[in-house]
Amino acid sequence: MECKDGVCKLVPNKTLSVQVFQLSEDTATIEWHPRDTGPYKIEFLEPGQEWRTLLEASTSSFVRKKGLEAGKCYTFKVSNEKATVELAVVPEKSPPAPTMHATAKDDGSIGVLIQWAPVTGAVEYSVQLRQMSGDLLWTTLSDSIKGTALKKNNILPGSDYVARWRANTNNGWGTWSIPSIPVAVGNVDRFFYNLLGDSLLRGHDKVPVNSLAGKTVAIYFSGYFCPPCRQQTSAMKAFYAQAQAQGSPFEIVLISADRDKSDFDTYFGQMSWLALPYDSPRRQQIMSQYQVSGVPKLMIFGPKGNIISDNAAGVPLSQQLLDSWIR
Repeated sequence: MECKDGVCKLVPNKTLSVQVFQLSEDTATIEWHPRDTGPYKIEFLEPGQEWRTLLEASTSSFVRKKGLEAGKCYTFKVSNEKATVELAVVPEKSPPAPTMHATAKDDGSIGVLIQWAPVTGAVEYSVQLRQMSGDLLWTTLSDSIKGTALKKNNILPGSDYVARWRANTNNGWGTWSIPSIPVAVGNVDRFFYNLLGDSLLRGHDKVPVNSLAGKTVAIYFSGYFCPPCRQQTSAMKAFYAQAQAQGSPFEIVLISADRDKSDFDTYFGQMSWLALPYDSPRRQQIMSQYQVSGVPKLMIFGPKGNIISDNAAGVPLSQQLLDSWIR
């Protein structure tokens, strides 16, 4: 409790805690919480040596120490004006970082897809996720995963997230992996709002453009009147179904080149992906903007609106190609 000017307020107890953020054979990164009770003094002890100061008055909440030896025990000491906490670490080889991509559902809710390499003899995996902002620590999403991928829906937007995983073998739980590269989870880039407007169609249902958040987007210029277009569409169906089944951050948006809405309805009725409404004035604007003089044309855009491929129509569609688009 703090009392000032005749008013007493309850103050949360902010206990200093220290934990490992990342560990490898020669590097240790530690972090401490809460982040707003500094400055902090960071000291380091290696076997057979005296304590030495790494940081004297740090306002950060992370410190990384390189040049360590695997198997040796090192100790970090973190202090503020109220507490001192020590943490011992033993560097060891860590599994590689998982990959993580932001995803979005048709209702506009945001999620992430986390994938990692299989481990021989693993019977299950555990995955943790955390925000890089604030004082939130690692949260276990599941510790009984049988495959090598996990999708987490309904993530709060507006922050960077990282993920890590570990395997359970006959020898017990292994070391946590190196954390993933931070992924910004937020709303769709303004580029797609400017290009497509607020909503698209999936079948007869309206879908917010925000469902494209974090995804690689294929803008597909095509028409029912065009035999090569119908052939391209046929090739894309299995490709799209596989991408959706494995949760890849990938979406297709049809921009119709048909001469009337009846043809559009017939053609789009054969597709499971999204489309710009036929009566949208943006349809002709987009075709003019990208100088579409012939169809089919398949433009690939990154999550920020960067052009990955000016025209992938006619290119053999494969998992390897999809992976190259969403990296």
